Amino acid sequence: MSPIMQMQEGRPREDQDRGDHRRDDRAAHATVVGRDPLAHLDGRRVRRTRNVASVVDALLELFHEGTYEPTAQQLADRSGVSLRSVFRYFDDMHDLLVRAFELHLQRVAPLYELAAPPAGASLVERAARVAAYRTRLYYAVAPIVRAAMARQHEVPAVAEIGRQQRAVVQERMVQWFAPELDALAGDERRIVLAALDAALQFEAGEFLTRSMGFSPDEVERTYRTSIERMLGGIGAA
Repeated sequence: MSPIMQMQEGRPREDQDRGDHRRDDRAAHATVVGRDPLAHLDGRRVRRTRNVASVVDALLELFHEGTYEPTAQQLADRSGVSLRSVFRYFDDMHDLLVRAFELHLQRVAPLYELAAPPAGASLVERAARVAAYRTRLYYAVAPIVRAAMARQHEVPAVAEIGRQQRAVVQERMVQWFAPELDALAGDERRIVLAALDAALQFEAGEFLTRSMGFSPDEVERTYRTSIERMLGGIGAA
């Protein structure tokens, strides 16, 4: 059980009841003295929303810095939110992770967009455009995807988000290289598409940058060369 869940389950029921009564008393008092009883609640909601956003942003920042399993104290220190509040705002670490990944995907969503290829564009032109697209996307999402991959077996929702993004990338490849892929049939088309997919997926970028030490320009050139070598000559006979 996570520390967050332990803290929630360990909170005495009578403490919760006393807190509810205190909130009711404050609202009643506010009504008597002529204040809007909802104003205080609205302020709390605004503060809660702001603090939740601060914690989520702190988690994403730590991921970008290479801290893929931060502690609650690190999140509190980075966000400026008290440790107790960090535990109170999220059901558990899984809840926080899913919210963080969803927010990150909203921010990078424009990078997943790739317009339809220009009519009559050559394979070389299309390979260059797709290689540039895939390189930008890799560097934008790499820190967050690393964190997601480290937790995907614990958090099914995160694994599902990853599968959806892979499907988006594969859909782009089918669209951009339809002339070559449509010239193939059956198992041959399936195998060539799988090879193309593997050459452009996140793990390929990880190998090129972390194992080979490639620069962004070298990563892009490798993507482009892989596409040209795999698809060049298909349908030309």
